[in-house]
Amino acid sequence: MSTDEPPEPTLDDLLGSVRRDLRQGALGRALSCGPYTLIQVLGEGGVAQVFAASKGGAGSGPTHAVKLMRPGLDSEDVLARFERERALLARLHHPGIVTACDAGMHPSGSPWFAMPLVHGPAITVAADLARLGIGERLDLFRQVVAAIAAAHGAGIIHRDLKPANILVEPVERRLHARVIDFGLARAVCDAGRLTPSGAAHRMGTPDYMAPEQWEGGLAVCDARADVFALGIVLGELMCGCVPRLMPADGERSSASNGPRTRRAPTAPIPPSAALDALSRQDAARLDDIAKRRATSPKALRKALLGLDPLVARLTANDPADRPADASAVLALL
Repeated sequence: MSTDEPPEPTLDDLLGSVRRDLRQGALGRALSCGPYTLIQVLGEGGVAQVFAASKGGAGSGPTHAVKLMRPGLDSEDVLARFERERALLARLHHPGIVTACDAGMHPSGSPWFAMPLVHGPAITVAADLARLGIGERLDLFRQVVAAIAAAHGAGIIHRDLKPANILVEPVERRLHARVIDFGLARAVCDAGRLTPSGAAHRMGTPDYMAPEQWEGGLAVCDARADVFALGIVLGELMCGCVPRLMPADGERSSASNGPRTRRAPTAPIPPSAALDALSRQDAARLDDIAKRRATSPKALRKALLGLDPLVARLTANDPADRPADASAVLALL
């Protein structure tokens, strides 16, 4: 390796870059939702766009994220789903959940709601950049479980937990995990409403889906589907890849690989087994994964062996064999 290769960016470098991009990426035309000036598109879905926004005018930095429904999507079902997400977020009050703080109607007729902006990357990226050890990663994961336990306690199921929906930002020199995007969430009391069942109505991210969610759709999910997703996230956070059997074509999915095909998710495997599979494919990557966890490959595998039973319990094929909800998971940590 060349000695003049630029140093790898730190977590602070990455966050600084994100903030600069948001400040400099102003849209060509001023667009606002109530008191919020929309600065840059952060993400897009089939129903809505999410913008970085400033409440202090176009000249100030972004302070909020504004979710704006796409124009023309004014069917009763779509409007009901958008309003449901806003209403569910308004019910949640936990430091680990990014909740709605304002809402309104754009002059175009599209509804919107605003949330505090999280200045940080996905949990897996943040942990790697900060070189967090296994114990520190477990502490960060515990924050996520506590947030989801608060949602479950309020009768709300997320149904799309994955690293991209768990952002991490530094606050007073400590990393804080924030759960975002409750677009597929539902209240337990709303079971079956606005949520068609069956495989034809699969929604979510296959790598993190519980078997019942893949087979039966969102309507059949309860809190144990979130527990399953938490188990996959935990395994990935610890071993550096999604802990599932490798697809038949030899491709291994990763949270950073971009859009995935809608293939059926493979069976979960222990994080130690996922690490072993990686080591057989690419020893250099194994060394890098261990380095990002401030340890050696041998010590990492030993640590993962200790976590395998927990991940196996959270990702059990039968929902009845999983902890009942995130509070029960928290008790196991």
